[in-house]
Amino acid sequence: LLTLLLAGELFCFATGGVWLVKSGKSVQADAGQLEVGQIECGARKGNQVGTAVGFDGQERYVGIHPNSFSFGVYKAEVSYHITEDSAENEGSAENEGLVENGSSVYVKAYDRSGLIAGHRPRYTIDCGRQDLPSYRNNLSFRFYVRQKRVPVAVSCFLADDFDGLLRVDRIRVTFLPAQTVFVFFCTFGSWVIPMNLILYLYLWKRKQTREFLQRRGVLLAVLSGIVLVAQFPLLVDGVPQGWDLSFHAYRLQELAQSLRDGAFPVRMQGNWMNGYGYPVSILYGDILLYPFALLYLAGLPLHLCWKILVFAANASTAAIAYGVFFRMAGKSGSGQPTAMQEEAMQVPVRQAAALAATALYTLNPYRLTDLYNRAAAGEFIAMIFLPLVLYGFWKIYSGEKGVLPLSIGMSLILTSHLLSAILTAFFLVVAAVVFWRRTCKKKTLCGLLGSALLTLLFSAFFLIPFLQYYKQTQLLVQTAETNLENASVYLPLVFGTVYKTRGASPSEGEMGGMALSLGFAAGVVLLLSFILLFRQKKKEVLSLVFFSLLAIWMSSNLFPYRMILSHTGALGRVLFSIQFAWRFLMMAAVFVSALCALVLSEGRVQSRESGFQRISEENKNLLRSVLLFMFIVYQGVSFSGAFLSEEPGRKNETLTCMTDSFQQAGGEYLLSGTDVEACRDRKILTSDASCKAKLLEERGTGLLFSVQNRSNKEETLTLPKFAYPGYRLRPPFAKAGVAN
Repeated sequence: LLTLLLAGELFCFATGGVWLVKSGKSVQADAGQLEVGQIECGARKGNQVGTAVGFDGQERYVGIHPNSFSFGVYKAEVSYHITEDSAENEGSAENEGLVENGSSVYVKAYDRSGLIAGHRPRYTIDCGRQDLPSYRNNLSFRFYVRQKRVPVAVSCFLADDFDGLLRVDRIRVTFLPAQTVFVFFCTFGSWVIPMNLILYLYLWKRKQTREFLQRRGVLLAVLSGIVLVAQFPLLVDGVPQGWDLSFHAYRLQELAQSLRDGAFPVRMQGNWMNGYGYPVSILYGDILLYPFALLYLAGLPLHLCWKILVFAANASTAAIAYGVFFRMAGKSGSGQPTAMQEEAMQVPVRQAAALAATALYTLNPYRLTDLYNRAAAGEFIAMIFLPLVLYGFWKIYSGEKGVLPLSIGMSLILTSHLLSAILTAFFLVVAAVVFWRRTCKKKTLCGLLGSALLTLLFSAFFLIPFLQYYKQTQLLVQTAETNLENASVYLPLVFGTVYKTRGASPSEGEMGGMALSLGFAAGVVLLLSFILLFRQKKKEVLSLVFFSLLAIWMSSNLFPYRMILSHTGALGRVLFSIQFAWRFLMMAAVFVSALCALVLSEGRVQSRESGFQRISEENKNLLRSVLLFMFIVYQGVSFSGAFLSEEPGRKNETLTCMTDSFQQAGGEYLLSGTDVEACRDRKILTSDASCKAKLLEERGTGLLFSVQNRSNKEETLTLPKFAYPGYRLRPPFAKAGVAN
């Protein structure tokens, strides 16, 4: 029966795929010379010759007539020209930091029936608006038709106050069959695969499924709920705007493009900044982004790949955090409980404590700020593995085997976000100094050295090229000055309950800003730990309280960074490489969450009263865990609601793809002295007019060009690539005696 069911589903999928490929056809429409002259106060001026020219009082559009398109993925190619005087009116993602930035000139595919009917139908076409930069003459982008027989128009839009000239030479739309089949497979599979799994478990594995759900059903439901709450801000159309969203989304897209060009592993991404190249893959680890880049390469829209990335981060964070905190809760306390107590009381209490700690970490306001307001992919990926590093260090100092979790966690952090690795290593060194007696033990030293060697081995593929580039080049990040005291958080806001969710990093003397907070629940955990320490001294709890308070202090404006920098050399440089003092909140989050697991499971073996009183203590801890968990979930839901409703006029990003290559954010990896504005010209410069050079082809990081030197001396060519190490001139030019 199962075989027949699968065969029927495969037949349906194959039939649907063949039908989609046959129904999708290449659509091409040459718009000829379409000119729209200067527009002043809504007046119609200029030559309006073309297939479709319109004016709605706010903007003018010109493009191809609507055609009936079936479900599928399409590529639109636009050839155009913008006069030089329009450049000052044109917005760019370099300046705005966003794709949908209010540019005066852009192109978009849209459902024409919505305009005719007076409304815009939802879910018919997935396409963000793509700015038309004045420094380019052609542009291509993807768009997705989500229903059959949709009247699609592709038009170039100009704002009514646009002061310049746009000439559209051609708009061509092409059907992409392979990407369409993959999107259809994902759509089909998202419904069929879960249904098949449910039917299989119900019909053929009913007994095992029932037993599993009785043991783990509540646990899975609660963990799924935590992940769902963390995912709330992405349960909308598109992706909410974030400070670094354009940088990381373009980074993901260009990683896919480099893989398509045959580069593996990817080092230099060649399309950044109008094709001049950017070594973002060398200086910013991206090994964990490869699966999501492949999804984009296969055909999924960019915003969906980003949503899948965030979901994977949320699910992985919750799973790893629960596994770590459950084991740490099991190690707390002293004495050996009986088997009956372990089965009847301790496991539920440990589970409740671990779930509360997992919720506290996964739904931490600072982590949610990383996910959505900042869209800091490197940092929220690194936060997945912080509990693993803490657990490995914990086991090594407990005399157990913790080399593997510590080395794996540190390697993954190092290859995801270097600044997070520096923060983590800093606290590992501080902890080794604080616990110097245990550190000096042979077993502990062997564990730490083994972890360090394995970390270097696992991350060598990233570290070696990174160190080589960092040594050979002079980058902006090496000379940038950062005042950590001006990028810190005010101490009263660390446990705040009311905060802005879409603000920016506060500067000197500025109030407000984004949600740089651990949440009020973290303050409750610290209060409970103080009460526990007042009753009895626990070394594990005391250690975590110390490191939590240290991380909070170092994230605040009260930490003396200026004094440290003036009196220390290497330590000051290490601290100031972190850029923002509030980054220490990520370390405080993992310490407070681990503290939560210990505190809420502590009473089960410490009570020395009668059995009834011991059970009562268990129930108290269970009740504390449940109440704290509910408050943490409320805190997470409140953050999501505030984030989505704080700025009602702000639109979400519909990132099907990105066409503006100036997404370098602060440009930390640019060579010192780089003039980014000069990158808008793609010509080969020659030292003499008698030497002529022409670009023939560009692919990835490579250039194919021809050169004719009619002078009687050697001439110099300046190629449109940044002078990063690693470029080579291939034969036959090298055989001709070219020096460099």
